[in-house]
Amino acid sequence: LGWWIGHRSHHRSQGQRTSSDDTLIGAILGLMGLLIAFSFSGAAARFDQRTHLIVAEANTVAAAYDSVSLLPVARQSGLQARYKDYLTQRLDLYTDMPDFERYDTKRRALDAVIQSIDVETREAFNETRGDAKALAIEAVRKVGAMRDAYVTQRQAMLFHQPRIIWLSLLVLVLIGAFLAGYKMGLAQRKERFLTMMFGLLMACAIYLIIIIEFPMLGKVSLDQYNQEFENTLNRIPQQ
Repeated sequence: LGWWIGHRSHHRSQGQRTSSDDTLIGAILGLMGLLIAFSFSGAAARFDQRTHLIVAEANTVAAAYDSVSLLPVARQSGLQARYKDYLTQRLDLYTDMPDFERYDTKRRALDAVIQSIDVETREAFNETRGDAKALAIEAVRKVGAMRDAYVTQRQAMLFHQPRIIWLSLLVLVLIGAFLAGYKMGLAQRKERFLTMMFGLLMACAIYLIIIIEFPMLGKVSLDQYNQEFENTLNRIPQQ
């Protein structure tokens, strides 16, 4: 479209218009580059935050599971089974993310498991007698920390840059492409290689921003950060 309008402008001016205001075009392209850099930086920062929150959550789960040994022996096997359910469902929580109804179902089921762990841990604490009660309170605290870490991590997965930023990015990329074509149309010179390069680079930049911003939907995965969940799961004895 930019080439077509620039080409018509050139012929309407009878060949007198052969260039455009490079300062204006440079400012618009600079703004486009700035917004791309801002979007990439924000996506990378949120990705980094999510990885840290997942690692922190995994560590709190491991600590909470280890604290089961501080509770009465009669309660330990039941709680170990609950932790096994929790870890299994937690590892499966973010699979098939495009199916948001299924995700919501899995989330509610995981919330119920955490609630049952909390209730059983408190009941086990109430059954503890003597000096062991001072140790058993640590189990209650660590379950609370596990629940808080899970909620914080889950909420962080829902935080993304505002839609107005996505819209502005798309509009500026289209305007930048239009101005590049318009300038070539005025100069009556098609740069096919540079045109393809521009389109390829812009598409790759936006695609990279999207897959980092939405790691569960693209090629950038958070599975490697879930390894600690699997390590804790493997430590739970078979019932």
